This record gives sequence, C-alpha cells and structure tokens, in this order.
Amino acid sequence: MVQILVSGGISIPTARPKPKGLVQPLVTTPVLMLNGKYDYAFPVKTHQKPLFDLISTPTEHKKHVIYDTGHLPLPRAPMMKEIFDWLEKYQGPVECSENDKTVASIAKRGNEDLSLRDTE
Repeated sequence: MVQILVSGGISIPTARPKPKGLVQPLVTTPVLMLNGKYDYAFPVKTHQKPLFDLISTPTEHKKHVIYDTGHLPLPRAPMMKEIFDWLEKYQGPVECSENDKTVASIAKRGNEDLSLRDTE
C-alpha cells in the first residue's frame, strides 16, 4: 500500500502543543505528496511542510514534490509521471493494453517545460 496526497496540508498552531490523536504519526507506508509552491489554501511553510514532517514513514520512503503553481490544478503530465513512477516503484509495473500504453507513455514523459522542484 502507498499514500498519494495531492494538494494536501495541515494546520497546527505553533503556539500550542501538537493535538493528541493525530493520525499522521501513525502513517508508515510510502508517501508521495504533490503540492503547489503558491498554494493559497495550504502554504508550504505553514501547512505542507508540517504535514510532511509529521508523517512517520522513513525519509527514504516519502517524497514531497512542489510544483511552480498554486493550489490546483497541478501540472497534469508531470504530476502523472510522479504518480506512475511512485506506484511502479512500490507496487511494480502494470500490464496495459496498447491504447493504455500510449496514454501512460505520454504521461510518463511529463512536461519538461514546467518548473518542478523536488524537496525529498
């Protein structure tokens, strides 16, 4: 099993201790988190990074990708490439029909013209 979070975040007031009962520290499966650098709903510093840091998955099995966009939509082709690569890494290759292979091939190439930053 893997977790994929698209435009995810959390709000934890810094003046108070962490609330009891958070489930994020219990997550130990591989996690891919995809966000926008200019996200107005979940800013990187106050919402994305705190959520990512709370997740207990070992560092080598969690990845936070930040695109040069807002909250949504994230750039489709690069996002799909990240998701396909993540799923293939942890769940193995998927058998596809010829039509599906064409669509997957286009998505896996991504869009190199879009700015993409990986903050593993």
